[in-house]
Amino acid sequence: MADSDDIRVSLDCTDGSRTVQVFVPVPTGSERVILLESGGETERMRATAEPSELLDGDLLFAEARSDLPVFQRFASVGWLAVWEQGERHAYAPHPGSQDLARRFLTRCG
Repeated sequence: MADSDDIRVSLDCTDGSRTVQVFVPVPTGSERVILLESGGETERMRATAEPSELLDGDLLFAEARSDLPVFQRFASVGWLAVWEQGERHAYAPHPGSQDLARRFLTRCG
């Protein structure tokens, strides 16, 4: 949502670490799994959960290799989807930002 703190998926990495940290807010008691999709590739990641200090529910956290096929497809197509409780939530790049996914993953290593 524009001008909001409603972040449905967050990716982070340390330069050259070859790992990506994934954060997804979920309802309390959700399965501790993050399921990502991009360009026909999917990845199911075991996650840890902790209560969110900003939103109702929990925050799932997972760490994965940056060279996973789902991240490589994200780098090329620029969109990512998160599956939550059987529902697919797709996130497309804003106009002019399609290259940011590739740049992010290049920086991760």
